[in-house]
Amino acid sequence: MAASVDYGFRAGVYGDGGGSTRLIVGQSYSMQLNDNFAAGSGLDHHLSDVVGRATVSPGPYLDLIYRFRLDREDLALRRQEAVLATGPASLRLSLSYLQIAAVPNVPQLPKRKQIIGALSAQLTRYWSLQLQETRDLAPSVPVTAAGTPVNTIGTTETLNSGVAITYRDECLALVASVTQSGIVNGDVRPGTSFLFTIVFKNLGDVAL
Repeated sequence: MAASVDYGFRAGVYGDGGGSTRLIVGQSYSMQLNDNFAAGSGLDHHLSDVVGRATVSPGPYLDLIYRFRLDREDLALRRQEAVLATGPASLRLSLSYLQIAAVPNVPQLPKRKQIIGALSAQLTRYWSLQLQETRDLAPSVPVTAAGTPVNTIGTTETLNSGVAITYRDECLALVASVTQSGIVNGDVRPGTSFLFTIVFKNLGDVAL
């Protein structure tokens, strides 16, 4: 098992009326390289990229969140995500904008811009519904020096959309979901997947 050291900075300001502003910034150092992390992940070197999150919550029903990842060498912006989440826990709506910089020397991973919308509704005490869609704002197909298209992730406008319904009580949880994927990556082509998961609390889960 590879040893690593995590370090960072955390700060927060909390108002008397319940509002708050919170900031966390961190980085890690790994004694040994892990080949499971792909190029451009920010974890493929001994010293990781710098990651952080700023959260502004004026009240209980509104959260403004900004996440970022900076290059470990020159602090260039490699990834950023802005999230607006609103509503009570029983009916929560979120809208996110995600931007990921291109990975140098990896033509399969060009610059990406995506927008993600999600809705979570608590229908009854035990039943809840979740909806989500991810769309590519700037779909593109990179090409090689010879002009041949390169298989890439996200060459269709809708990357994925799905619906899930969940039953959860004191003993178990049942999750049924349907997902429509528009991702193109190598031999992977757009399609629809169905997943049914049973979670026994304190025991584990079974996916069908």
